Amino acid sequence: MRKYIRKITVLGGLALSMVAAQTASADAVADFYKGKKVTHVASYGAGGNYTLYSRLVARHIGKQIPGNPNIVV
Repeated sequence: MRKYIRKITVLGGLALSMVAAQTASADAVADFYKGKKVTHVASYGAGGNYTLYSRLVARHIGKQIPGNPNIVV
């Protein structure tokens, strides 16, 4: 029983340290993209389905990237 509790404690500590390491790196990404312009290139001509999908994605994906960069199609 003690070995089981010890394993759970060690695994919990490992998981907690992994989460803490990931949150520390997120600030660098947000600082990198803050105020930047990201250009999304649609691979086909204007007015086609791929262009429409690209514009739709570009309208919303900037809010999902840390730092909220401007997305231009």
